[in-house]
Amino acid sequence: MKILITSDIHGNYEALMAVKNKHQDCEYHLDAGDSKIPEHTLNNDNIISVKGNSDIHSNLPLTRLLELDGKKFLLVHGDLQGVKYSTEKLEFLAKEANVDYCIYGHTHIQSISIKDKITYINPGAIMSKPLEYAIYEDGKIKLF
Repeated sequence: MKILITSDIHGNYEALMAVKNKHQDCEYHLDAGDSKIPEHTLNNDNIISVKGNSDIHSNLPLTRLLELDGKKFLLVHGDLQGVKYSTEKLEFLAKEANVDYCIYGHTHIQSISIKDKITYINPGAIMSKPLEYAIYEDGKIKLF
């Protein structure tokens, strides 16, 4: 299974479409919020997203739990967990949800880390160049 992972698009729909078109073979697209793209557009483009701090008028959920490829994924923006300062609250949330992968954004800084058998993925931002995102494929994560 191949999954496109994005965050912090901040309305740059053109750049988002360039990334999506480059990875048309992805079966799912998970976005960690701050898209600033209308929900109906996200739905039309089959993007599973959460509400970020910039998505002021959005009705998207703050978190999503998904089971894909036989693994549990937590999708959250990260602002309410204070990820710019510490990942402690994010780690607590991920452990409580008993997930394999935790996808978050907010910092605009790409990272992959593993703690207590949970893989934490921050795909970076697609708001300006270089366009940053991640791909999950058969249990492996690659940052772009």
